[in-house]
Amino acid sequence: MEIIFLIDNEKDYPLNVDMLQDISYEILKHEKISFPFNTAEISLVITDDEEMKEINRLYRKIDSTTDVLSFPINDGKDIKSNILGDIVISYDKVKSQSVENECTVEEEIAFLFIHGLLHLLGYDHESSEEDEKEMFELQENFFQKFFNK
Repeated sequence: MEIIFLIDNEKDYPLNVDMLQDISYEILKHEKISFPFNTAEISLVITDDEEMKEINRLYRKIDSTTDVLSFPINDGKDIKSNILGDIVISYDKVKSQSVENECTVEEEIAFLFIHGLLHLLGYDHESSEEDEKEMFELQENFFQKFFNK
């Protein structure tokens, strides 16, 4: 399977795209998703808190910044399109949270990317405690697979 990344990183923040591709392959393999033409497409935006606040306000009506937002193309876990959607990550949040979480910037980006990709695949931690538990366990398991923390 080929994973196509459309990356918007205008400020040229450090980004390990190979790692994100490896994570994507692992998650998509785990979810047993097959795509037309054997390709999956993910849009990734790396931005700052100012732009993230604007996106959050515009799409979620929340006037504050956040670390990651996801905009899935598919409806829930019924994946019908090889275009999965958009993940937006605030690099400002990545830097501050990496200090708080005592991890590297690369690890924090990976953690947020996993979270965002799970949302693109229909996981939702806001719908029920059971769904939250399932999503966060998956997120942690995938993170551990790559970083053994």
